[in-house]
Amino acid sequence: MDDLPDTDPRGAPPERGQRLLAALRPVARQAALLIDRLRVLALAAGAAGAWLWGLLFWPLDVGSGWTLAGALLVLLALLGPALVLGLFARGLQELVALPGRLVATVRAGQGEAAAVYAGAGEARPARSGRIRRFWQVVRGLWALRAALLESRDLLIGSVALIRLASPVVLAVVVVAAGLGLLLIAGAVAGTLIALLA
Repeated sequence: MDDLPDTDPRGAPPERGQRLLAALRPVARQAALLIDRLRVLALAAGAAGAWLWGLLFWPLDVGSGWTLAGALLVLLALLGPALVLGLFARGLQELVALPGRLVATVRAGQGEAAAVYAGAGEARPARSGRIRRFWQVVRGLWALRAALLESRDLLIGSVALIRLASPVVLAVVVVAAGLGLLLIAGAVAGTLIALLA
């Protein structure tokens, strides 16, 4: 995770960018440690849910549509904790990548701004060169506009990551993790019962 440069093209220190990165980096490190564990738990809970469904409903009797609908609803309920954990792990993965994307976006914006400033500040050439200089400024402004739009999209996407830290989402993830562990224990117990029966 790179640091922002010490100064921007105008010579001012990028204090807000540094504060944002200083706040994001510890969270991103903790999220990186948690991602692999969440993925393993999500896969294990999904496999346990599918195994339990198989133990309960295999061979599937599709005598009526209600039986099939009930079996599918049970399957969705058993796979629900794995889905919640997988989505949360994906959100954490985005959070881990956010500091690097912010640094890259800031650097690209600084480069575009420097190019526009350099193009506008050139010595006044002869009359035929004014059109070229004007065109360079227009192209630089267009590139700066594109970089700013990319920054806006990045910030809008990062605002959505704030929802990961809401108490409701964290409570849902904790409940899903607990249910996932129960599913794993239930699958082991169900398998032992099926083998002993």
